[in-house]
Amino acid sequence: MGEEFTADEKKTLLASLQDMLGALERQEAAIQELKFWIRLDRTEQAKEFFKEVLKGDREKWVYEAFDGKATQEMIQEKTTVSQGQISKWGKQWEARGIVVDVGGGTRRKVIPLSALGIKVPPLPKKG
Repeated sequence: MGEEFTADEKKTLLASLQDMLGALERQEAAIQELKFWIRLDRTEQAKEFFKEVLKGDREKWVYEAFDGKATQEMIQEKTTVSQGQISKWGKQWEARGIVVDVGGGTRRKVIPLSALGIKVPPLPKKG
């Protein structure tokens, strides 16, 4: 019942455990690399999706202005885009899942364009 391992058996077991640990570490490294490439691929897909949806400067301005606090009136003043167009885009983007209605007549974007590497042009100068 209380069999002891010989010194050679202990060395062999220890070497086997070290081999297994090394294999697990290599698998973990491979998994981390795969996760990186999957995230990168998804980011590129998301970037292309947003570029298709937000074709012009005005769309990008309005999308970025959806911060969950700004009303359509505030966004209109900031971007010079009409409230009707802001409402239309907001509904379309909500249906596509890129903005969320947070109540009180406001919406929030799901991700800033900068996180996808999409540049937003400067807002128009108020004259």
